Amino acid sequence: MHKHQEIQSVAFGMKQDVGFVAHPNCQQQLLTIWYENLPGLRQQSIGVKCWTVLGVTVGLPFLAIAYWIMPCSKLGQILRSPFMKFVAHAVSFTIFLGLLVVNASDRFEGVKNLPNETITDHPRQVFRVKTTQFSWTEMLIMKWVLGMIWSECKEIWSDGPREYVMHLWNVLDFGMLSIFVASFTARFMAFLKASKAQQYVDMHVPDEDLSNASLPDEVAYFTYARNKWRPSDPQIISEGLYAIAVVLSFSRIAYILPANESFGPLQISLGRTVKDIFKFMVIFIMVFVAFMIGMFNLYSYYLGAKYNPAFTT
Repeated sequence: MHKHQEIQSVAFGMKQDVGFVAHPNCQQQLLTIWYENLPGLRQQSIGVKCWTVLGVTVGLPFLAIAYWIMPCSKLGQILRSPFMKFVAHAVSFTIFLGLLVVNASDRFEGVKNLPNETITDHPRQVFRVKTTQFSWTEMLIMKWVLGMIWSECKEIWSDGPREYVMHLWNVLDFGMLSIFVASFTARFMAFLKASKAQQYVDMHVPDEDLSNASLPDEVAYFTYARNKWRPSDPQIISEGLYAIAVVLSFSRIAYILPANESFGPLQISLGRTVKDIFKFMVIFIMVFVAFMIGMFNLYSYYLGAKYNPAFTT
């Protein structure tokens, strides 16, 4: 049987919950497919496999370039194996999460200026020009997001939109990436508006210090401290969307955990437990609402009753 047909058969069996997927012969075939082009790695110890993962982690950029240049070489065949694909994707996503942590590390000890303070590099600089600039970590995060968007587009093209939407993890990825794009777009809009305000100051304001200059309202707004920003400010919206996207990004770790022999069954068991809890909550809410309506009908006649002032304080 062709490799692609084997994978399709196993995927169909898992989707339809067919019993042969748990059969030892099927598990043996899955392991053969999993370690394709890596026949010796399957019998190696955990230490050798960990060193392999570490090597992929260190050399991931070079391996990606080599695969892009020579996809049909021996190295390209090794990188096309499911095991190496999983390791490469897991390492790439771990680096992405590390960038999110590094991007927030400068705020672990608090911010340098208070919400009612403005700090600029020189007296004629508009405050918002300094706050809306993208850092190097944010630029790397944007590149990672673009790469993941390209990966999702390839998956939609190969599987089709209908099959893509059927998997909840794909929906989570689509939502996470969409929120990241919306966040960076709002941040870029805020930067453009602040740059226009800075351009106006450079061309029409002769004062050396903007704190004593007379500015139009639409320009002066970009010199205000954070506590005077409007709730609809693009930068505030960008920060809120970015926070939501970070939470969704870390929740994506749950997609990798089932590959672990210890955390995988625990996560599956926890997921089924949560489903049972929700079923119980539906029954509990129905009974609670029934008693609530009954008690309301019983005591609704006393709605307008007055309390005795002697028993009130």
